[in-house]
Amino acid sequence: MGDPLGRFQIVNVNSGKCLAVQNAVTFPGGNIQQQTCIGQGGLRDHQLWRRIDHANNRSYALQNKKSGLCASVLGASNADQANVVQDVCHSLNNQRFWARQKLSAS
Repeated sequence: MGDPLGRFQIVNVNSGKCLAVQNAVTFPGGNIQQQTCIGQGGLRDHQLWRRIDHANNRSYALQNKKSGLCASVLGASNADQANVVQDVCHSLNNQRFWARQKLSAS
């Protein structure tokens, strides 16, 4: 589900819910969570993301349409259950993600 400019909704396979900026805030530090997906229109801009590819790397940043900020692991934590917020886009590793192929059940 995307728009003509290459922005798209990120939908969780388990819940069917979309990745979204909580309360559609536009400031750094706004929490990112899953929410019921919204259909067409401007009311869903906080659920639309653009992939920014990093050169010479298979990683990318996720930039939110409404805020223009990027998904960022808070405090550059590498711990389980670390919070993800939006922040000013940069090229540090706490804003770099990659898609992993689904692993088969063993």
